[in-house]
Amino acid sequence: MQDTIRKAELGDIPRIQELCAEIWDGGDYIPHVVSDWIRDPEGEFCVVEVMDDGPDEHTGLGVPNGRPARAGHIATLGKLTILNGQDGWLEGLRGNTEYKGQGYAQKLTSYFIEKARARNLRSLRLATYYGNSESIHILHKYGFREMQRFVQFELSFATGEGEAFSAAQAIPPEEKFRLMTMTDLDDALWSQIAASPWLQKAGGFISHAWVFWQYDRAQMQRWIAEQAAYLFPTTGELAIFQVDHHEQAYYQFLPLLTNGLEGASLNRLVKLGKHLAQKSGRSSLVCNCPEDQALFQAFFTLGFRHFEMDPPEVGHTIVMEYDLKR
Repeated sequence: MQDTIRKAELGDIPRIQELCAEIWDGGDYIPHVVSDWIRDPEGEFCVVEVMDDGPDEHTGLGVPNGRPARAGHIATLGKLTILNGQDGWLEGLRGNTEYKGQGYAQKLTSYFIEKARARNLRSLRLATYYGNSESIHILHKYGFREMQRFVQFELSFATGEGEAFSAAQAIPPEEKFRLMTMTDLDDALWSQIAASPWLQKAGGFISHAWVFWQYDRAQMQRWIAEQAAYLFPTTGELAIFQVDHHEQAYYQFLPLLTNGLEGASLNRLVKLGKHLAQKSGRSSLVCNCPEDQALFQAFFTLGFRHFEMDPPEVGHTIVMEYDLKR
């Protein structure tokens, strides 16, 4: 069989959707973003296309599922996304079960590593599920190392909330919070954010959906410009709220500053998040929480849940990094 690594095209979408239909019981997010990924001017969304040898072109005999070889088969796909012009993020790595164990995923990973080196990127990272022991083993062999662990918590408005949240449904009066401005981001507030307990426990990582990168001042300025940063001047909380670009039902929540991380402080932010999410037509508030038992319990008390274990004992999302200077 001959294989080729090439950029994905719009004509590949039906085959990509077919491959992803088997992932997460049909709940994979890639079908929702595949067109945007193909059109991404900075990143590179690629497939490994396999041409099987020797089948009859008309009957399709000798190829998986009887499909003609002239169409080719997508064995693996993945995307290199460029964050902030200097960091590489590998995402959407998916494999066709018909070609499992034939080395196509490793070949595509090597391709992206060399692309990242050629572009002089500062870092190359990815996230994987802690139960993917085979993938984690391969990534360690490549030289990826674990950086941090997270749990994605979800507060679904359709299924009800925890006692602490449901006890006070009303949105805080508008004078108690406001959109953050560039003027607010002085050196004192910047230092406070950078040293916040949340970022310390997160190893400096911030996230959107399944993408993680290191927090910096430029990112804070982008959030302010996007009107995603909300400040409670009196009580000192600061959080980021954004529409999730991967899952249509989700609204992303990142509590950068809380008043000691006590329940009342988080509860105040969560009530605002629910209000903003419902205004945007979203049904769930979602947060990638760093691995910390006290935080796990706080989110659980507020009604947040994890699909596998409540409350979780460990972080299920592992952020890994490859040293491009190797």
